[in-house]
Formats: sequence, structure tokens, C-alpha cells
Amino acid sequence: MTVKTLAYTDFFLLTAQQTAASALKDLNAAAAPFSFIIVDRKEDFGQFYYLFPRIEAEEMLAYWSTNTPGSTVKQALNLHEHDRTSTLPANADVTEAVENRYIVLDAGIPVGFIVYDYSAQPPPPPPAPVPGAGRDGDSGSMPLPGPTRGGDPFTVPDTSKSQTRGGGDSGSMPSSLEDLLEDEAEPFRAFPSISDPGTLEKEAEFSLDIGFAAEADKTLSNLVAINLPAVKPSDILFVKLMPNGAEVLNKAEKPLLLNLDSKVTFRCKVLSGAKEVSLTAIYTFKGQLVGMATRTIPVGETPALQPVEKPLSKCQLSLPELDYEQEAIDLLTTVMWDPVAKKLHWSMQAHKPHIDLDAEIKIDNTREFAAKIGQELGREGYKGRAAFNALRTLGQAIAAHMPANFFEALKDVHAAVKRVPKVLILTDEAYIPWELAYHPDLRLDPDIDPFLHLQTQTGRWWANDRVTGSPPTGLTVNLLSALAADYPPDSSHNPLVEAIAEKKYLVDHFKARAVAAKKEDLLDLTGSDKPVAGHLMHMALHGFSKPDLNEQLLALEDGDLSAEALFGPYFCGDVPAISFLFLNACQVATAGNTLGQASGFPGIVLTKGVLGFLAPLWNVHDVIARPFSEAFYEETLGKGRPIGEVLLELRRKFDYKTSLTQLAYIYYGHPALKLKKT
Repeated sequence: MTVKTLAYTDFFLLTAQQTAASALKDLNAAAAPFSFIIVDRKEDFGQFYYLFPRIEAEEMLAYWSTNTPGSTVKQALNLHEHDRTSTLPANADVTEAVENRYIVLDAGIPVGFIVYDYSAQPPPPPPAPVPGAGRDGDSGSMPLPGPTRGGDPFTVPDTSKSQTRGGGDSGSMPSSLEDLLEDEAEPFRAFPSISDPGTLEKEAEFSLDIGFAAEADKTLSNLVAINLPAVKPSDILFVKLMPNGAEVLNKAEKPLLLNLDSKVTFRCKVLSGAKEVSLTAIYTFKGQLVGMATRTIPVGETPALQPVEKPLSKCQLSLPELDYEQEAIDLLTTVMWDPVAKKLHWSMQAHKPHIDLDAEIKIDNTREFAAKIGQELGREGYKGRAAFNALRTLGQAIAAHMPANFFEALKDVHAAVKRVPKVLILTDEAYIPWELAYHPDLRLDPDIDPFLHLQTQTGRWWANDRVTGSPPTGLTVNLLSALAADYPPDSSHNPLVEAIAEKKYLVDHFKARAVAAKKEDLLDLTGSDKPVAGHLMHMALHGFSKPDLNEQLLALEDGDLSAEALFGPYFCGDVPAISFLFLNACQVATAGNTLGQASGFPGIVLTKGVLGFLAPLWNVHDVIARPFSEAFYEETLGKGRPIGEVLLELRRKFDYKTSLTQLAYIYYGHPALKLKKT
């Protein structure tokens, strides 16, 4: 039996060179029904064919034609040689069809397609040929009577019905994109899924599937459940694979239909010298981080890792419904450190315009940046021209470790949104303050110094298994506490007169609860058996950091307290002792990494359930730190403005002749986070 006798002919033929808009027009004008689309791509180095389900192709074409006018079918469907669909001549025997799907060619022209084991449902009656889809207007031979498809290895999807987002029956399939767009929005809830290829050989190539699952895979780490409150079938979710110990051979992000059965395949290769491979899947929806998972795979002689059967982490938040015009991230930037390859893996993703870029930067040591900033600025008292020159020089060194396409992406986003962009940096690299990057291509506003955090509303978040997977955009403050150190005369620490004033301001203006700056008082609060949800804590005191030793300390009135000792036990899903922490103490915004876990004050507090953290990276001047913090609370708690917007405004008020304090503050959290006082 030849493959032509089993080929289905309900397809429409597009060319890769035509625009996405014209392709949509052709599809909607088709006279006969079709379930699949075949794309013909001709290049100087060869000819390739691609097979797509109709809905998947229409969604991508609509997305690109709307967000990137003039884009081609090749761009919209992300066509690469390694993703092409295999072909077979029409007269080939069915025994030659050993792959999942094929496009059937007669004299080099598509006349049908075969999909292997796509559905257990019996096929609908073969539809009439689509004019123009086959050779010379003929779509090829119709399937001949023979064995039922249920007992035959080749089956076609039943396009008369499609699954709901929960896996049920949603009734008739929309007959056009317009019908699809009219569907009502509904929730989509799922867990990320990454297939397990088993133990890998050194430098081997391998494949893995990424998609959705109804239940959590307890062998995955960094698991962030996907919870979209209102989506339509026409909406598109993208997945990006970030490697550690491997390289991704087909690096472009891939679209996923919002259906539990959807999946995409990535091809990867193990790097030389890798003892294990760690692959993180980043799920984004309209440019927003909505899901994440990591699979770790042993390599070669490495003993196989035993799956850790642990309860599903409750650290993951159900994301609130976002206002995508006001609260959305404009540029999601993922930076992952690969210690085997000594590389930083960069990924830049945006919704408007659609951006999907990757880069790798070679770097031997990242700790030196955090340590050097404090040393250089400290020589000049953290103010004056020499200190400012040192900061800009260090900023240029930071920018030199950023890929050129990051700056290009940021400029493209700025041109598209026509306002200050919101940037979220998702990273497992602890030591480089990307916010201080200084580069001429960052000069979005020509009148402002081209530091990243002076040109954008920037937040960062820690990619770690014990940290809430995605920062929220709203927090109701049910309790506000204020602590300030009043050091005794015999203390080795200089008095902080303005810190006492900070505390008084919060008590007087926002009815904050005063907390003594003593160990037992603070530990009673952070180790409470009955913590208050939505607790905002402000602490004004001395702090010290030694990034090279991975050590940070708070100087209380009766002794020092480390980051590790600050909080009592916390388990994911518990009410955190503190939901937002403004630590107005010198040098404590530097993160760290101990035993593969987040450490230092940012890392520790985020693993303790804190949803927003603000602190300075170097020593700040008391007389500047107080008005900075008071203005921060007046604008955020008092007026309900987003934190990223307020921080940008306050930083831009710096005067290097007086102090560099305003530039020191590093923010962990969503730039659009709003604080609401009850």
C-alpha cells in the first residue's frame, strides 16, 4: 500500500515568503474546510515543508500580523531547517513511514499529509479538496476504503471537536479565526511539564518535550504553577528553554496552545565536561512570566538522581489578573549562570513588539562586581566627581558583560510603548548589579545619565526553588512596623539621627507599630507563631556586607544579626512574617549563593516568603536616606503609585556632588507592585 492511499488532503498551502496578513486573508477566504496548513519554504540552499494544525498556525499568524506588521509566514511560524516536516513520495510504501508525521509529495508538490497516532478518535468523513492546495488545482487522491483508522497506525485528528482547557469537550471547532476570537474568556490552570530523557551520554544530542500537566511533577524543581484567570483560545503562551550544562540547538521560543495536551519539542546537546544538565523552561503570556520549571539530568557516569517525592511547593502565587497596558512587564530578561561553561545565558522576551532573543556571555568571576563597587565608592566617601566617575566606570564594565541585542531589544520596546519601559530581570546570578549598567545605548531619555535603573522601571527576581516563582503586582498592607537603631554612647557604631526620624515619621503618618532595635524584639516579630498577612517592615540601621565571604550583618543596638538568623522557620505556603521589607541599612542589597541556595539578605528574605525587598548596595548618607524613604512611603502607601515608577523618580533626583545614595537602592520585586494600606 502506498502512502498516497492513506494521505489526508484537507490542507491549505501557504508559502513562507508571503506576509502573515496576506496568509490570514487567504485562509479566511478558503472555500472548503481544512484542518491543517502546509507551508512551502524555498531557499537558495534547499526547499523545506512544514505541517501545522490550522488553529495553531492561525493564532501565530494573527499575533504577528497585529504586533509586527509586515512580518512573513516564515517569521510568524518560526521556520527553521531542523524543524521541517519529513516528506515522502506519493508512491512510497507505508512501511517507510516511521516518523510521527509526513507531508506527501507527488512530483515535488504537496498532495496530502499523514499524522501518526494523533488521535484515538475515528476520523470525520474526508472533506472536499481545497482549491489550490494540490497540484494543478487537484488536492490529490482521496483516501481509499480499507482498514479502519482505529486499527491502522495512521490517524487524523478529529477536527469536529476540540478539548476545553480542562481536557473536556468544547463542542464544534471554530470554522474561522473570527469565530475563534469571539470565544468567551475562561481560566487556564496547569503545571509545567518537562519530559525526562534519562541519563545522558557525554556531548550527546537529545530531545525533550515541554508542555502542560494536570498534576505537578514532583521531580521538577523551581516549579511555578500556571494560573491564568481569563484567556481565550486565540491567546498564545510561549515557552523558552534556558540551559545549564547543555546548549539548545533550536533556540527560538516556541508557542503553546492553551490546552493540556499541547507540547513542543526542543533539541539539545550536552556540553563537554558537564556532569549534569539543568534545563529551565520559562513560560510567558503576553510578555509576563507565568510559569517555570527546571529538570536536572545526570550525565555519563554520574549516579542517577533519585526523584525527590516532595509535596507541591505552595510558594507559587496565583497571579492576579493583570492590566496589560498598565501593569505588564515590557521586557522580561532572564539571566542564568552556567558554572560549567563559565557563561551567562541571556534571554530577552517582549510582547510589544514581539521579541525573542538569546545570547551567551563568557565570564570567569561574578563576585568581583559586588565587592568592587563598595571599595571604589568608599574611597571617595560615596559622593563627588571621583566617586561618580568610579561608578560610571564600573557601570561600563557591567554593560560590557551584557549582550548587544539586550540594548537593541530595549530600544525597540521603548519605541513601541512610547514611555519608560518596565524591565524584570529573572536571574540565578547573585553578584552583578545589572541595574547599574552604564551604556550609550541605554540613553532612552537623552537628558538622563544612561544607567539602566535611571532609564527604566527595573525590578529583579531570584530564580530559585525556594522563592515564590513570580512577583505580584499588588499587596494589601495590614500591618506596618518600623525599627530604627538608637545606638548607645559606648557603641562602636556612629549614631543615626535621621533613622530615628524615619521611624517617627512612619508612626506619626501611617500609624506604624514601633519595634525596638534589639535582637529579642526583632526575633519575636520575625519568628511569630501567628504572623500577620501583608506585613510591611521598615528597618533603619547600620549594615555590613562582605560579598567575597558571602556575609551580611545587621547592626542592632545589642549586637549583630546575620541574614540566616533573622527569620524563624518558614515553609512554602505559610503566611510570611514579613511580606515587604525596606531595609534601609548600608550594603545589604547584595545577594549571595551558599550550597546552591539563595543567601545574603535578598536571597534569605525571598526564601522566607517576602514579596518585595528594597535595600542599598553601598553605604548611604543618613541625611539623604531619610527623605528618600519618606518620599517612597508617601508616594506608594499614601498615593498608591507603582513602586518602579516611584523609585525611578526618586533616583533621578540624585546629585553626585552631594551624594550617590539615591542610586544605591536595588529593588527585588515587580516594577508595577502597588501597596495598599488597610
